[in-house]
Amino acid sequence: SLDCMDRDTARRIIMNHPEDHVLFGTDSPWADQGAAIGQLRSLNLGDDPERRILRENSLKLLASVS
Repeated sequence: SLDCMDRDTARRIIMNHPEDHVLFGTDSPWADQGAAIGQLRSLNLGDDPERRILRENSLKLLASVS
């Protein structure tokens, strides 16, 4: 979705949610995942939020159902 909105809107949406409720999804066959990660990083969320969004939140979610 990051390519469908401006950076300020994307950043505001992400920052208005708890850090552990945002995940990076890779199931889009029509989007370049590397470009999407670049767009996420361009939001300047900081290292901790990026790490949570790109990895830790998914691991935590998967661990909760296994």
